[in-house]
Amino acid sequence: DLVSYSANRRRYRRELEAATPPCVPYLGVFLTDLTFLEQGNPATVEVAAPCGGPPRQLVNWSKHQAYARVLEDVRFYQQSAYNLAPCLPLELYLECAVPQL
Repeated sequence: DLVSYSANRRRYRRELEAATPPCVPYLGVFLTDLTFLEQGNPATVEVAAPCGGPPRQLVNWSKHQAYARVLEDVRFYQQSAYNLAPCLPLELYLECAVPQL
């Protein structure tokens, strides 16, 4: 199944990677990735100081790099142009259904 939760949606991810933009990915996958990065990784890491000094707490840079990779994937799909032809019946329907447009 394409959207199965098994193996962290592996099949969906492979299909999305193989797809030729433009396409509209399921944002829930990216949000899940960001949630797991936030909850599963500490904000800081302890690093031993040189010369035997006390350990130091530093920003977990690898966590932020992982955030950047996920956000770059989202940005990639936002940059694709959608060359859609006007569809008058759809436009009329949307104007009636959502008057504030």
